[in-house]
Amino acid sequence: MEESKIGFFKKVKKSICNFEYYINFARENTSKAWSYYLKLILIFALITTSIITYQSYKIVRNITQVVKKEVPNFSITEEELKIENDEVFAYKDGINILMDGSKEEVEESEYEDAILFLKNKINVILNGEKRTIPYSQILALYNLESINKEDIGILFEKDNLIKTYIVFALVMLVINFVSYFAYFLLDILVLAIIGQILNYLTRTNLKFVSVFKMSIHAITLPMILMQIYIILNILLSITVKNFNIAYDAISYIYIITVLLMIKSDIVKNQQLVGKAVVEKKEEITEEREEEKEEKEEPEEEKKEEKKENKETPGEPEGSKA
Repeated sequence: MEESKIGFFKKVKKSICNFEYYINFARENTSKAWSYYLKLILIFALITTSIITYQSYKIVRNITQVVKKEVPNFSITEEELKIENDEVFAYKDGINILMDGSKEEVEESEYEDAILFLKNKINVILNGEKRTIPYSQILALYNLESINKEDIGILFEKDNLIKTYIVFALVMLVINFVSYFAYFLLDILVLAIIGQILNYLTRTNLKFVSVFKMSIHAITLPMILMQIYIILNILLSITVKNFNIAYDAISYIYIITVLLMIKSDIVKNQQLVGKAVVEKKEEITEEREEEKEEKEEPEEEKKEEKKENKETPGEPEGSKA
């Protein structure tokens, strides 16, 4: 099967399970290696974005109930939060909700999962990651000059949030794609440099671009494991100590194994070529010896005939009478 006919998911399988196929990855066009990498990143970004959007939906649903029942009257006018009687509202039930119109920033290390309504923006903290949404963005999104408690209740209704979810998902998709692209590309570059050092030490004589293309495929399994870890972390808050060390170790094992196998194949091929050359030389030598023997045989026959003629005396002419 030609490499050009192999689909994306077959490439994923070969990248994980088939070390011997890596020499084909080294020979493929650089554009195909980049295409494979970008497809992986896009899939991971889509999965993460979907999960985060769903989590956001659950959070918004909880916030809607809190806003309707417990939040004091407030308004967002001129891109600034104002709460009735300058109250500070704090709520905690699975997620922290803070409303404080007097502060532009708070000590965010105190919060794990939280929605912080501050003077001129909203800070959303989920799984240690912060997203900032200025009130001006919210007002512009709904083409409003101000928002109050009643408006928030209406805006948080499911039908009115569809547009918000779409915009949020698109923004998150771009953020996740760029983040994954930069994060994994740095790992691939480090892996390629390590591979090139080993390439130099083993005298495999591969170009850096070939090692780079193999590194893209070598990081496939670590990327998948990282994505699974991210999903578990978002949904279940599961953390694994020293996960990054295991992640790096797997990618190093892949590239080292691949390069050593290529070196072994090169040595084996060189031995086969050397053996073939020796056999060819022996064959040529045998042919020459046979030709030499064939030439020597007629000469020996001639010598023997001459010798026989000399040893056999001719009959005297007088005896013929």
